Amino acid sequence: RILAACADPVPEDVLALLRDAYGEDLGRLGSDAEGHSVDRCVCHFKPGACGGACLVYGELLPTGCSRALRRLGLRGDGEENRPGLTMLELGCGTGKQALQAFLQCPAISRVVGVELSWPRYSLAAVALKRLAKARPEEFQLEVEEACSENEVSLCRLIKKGSSGEAAERVLELRWGDFLREDVLSSREYKGADVIFLQLCLPVDALVRVQRRISLAPDGCRLFSLSDLRAKWRWSEPTHFRPWRKGDGPALQDEALCEDKYATTWAPTYGMTFYTFRAQRSLGKCQGGAGGLTSGEN
Repeated sequence: RILAACADPVPEDVLALLRDAYGEDLGRLGSDAEGHSVDRCVCHFKPGACGGACLVYGELLPTGCSRALRRLGLRGDGEENRPGLTMLELGCGTGKQALQAFLQCPAISRVVGVELSWPRYSLAAVALKRLAKARPEEFQLEVEEACSENEVSLCRLIKKGSSGEAAERVLELRWGDFLREDVLSSREYKGADVIFLQLCLPVDALVRVQRRISLAPDGCRLFSLSDLRAKWRWSEPTHFRPWRKGDGPALQDEALCEDKYATTWAPTYGMTFYTFRAQRSLGKCQGGAGGLTSGEN
């Protein structure tokens, strides 16, 4: 079938595994998606004002995620996709994008997704359990439940290695605040090759989030709902610059970052996201059309 301009095809074997994990929820739109209505309190601005369905929540559809992985240059071969890449998803919701990246991109050896909402984290954990049960020959599951509020719950999916795989591949989902050091450490930010940040962030969180992602190393690729050129609020300039993989057989790098991606709330025309790459050799960027405002140090 013909795909919309905001969508890329998903390999059938990847779709089959996603269906094993999420069943009928895979591909649901708008408020029909489980992640949309499962948490009544995730909208912290005015708790209860959303009437039980948080209107700020949505997810990339599998075709939108596949497009994002291509724009980030994660679906091809080459030096930049050497085995052993680490991906962080900050606010992973029900875990669909973290799992799809893990399944579709063999170069990504480690995915860490963090979700603040317990109901959504629980949906993600159940999905991984369902997948491991359906495909025991391919996956192994480990679960660590928190005994107190100061501990981190996590669910770890391990891809069982074949003779041709050099290293173990792991997808780890954690429940907690990704700004907390005990949930996601500075060392992990510093080791990230890819970061997904699909959150609609409140203004008072921008500086703290931007300070954390600035720990990422040179070459780190960032997929963001926010345009950093216009919404950079930390007083330190950013080293993330507009970047994406282009179209065509050569997939040349482009100094562009804006594109449309199929989502649960915009499946046909897509939602605008932005892609960046940490490029310290070019110096720090002072921002674009929106400029910068003074922030915290």
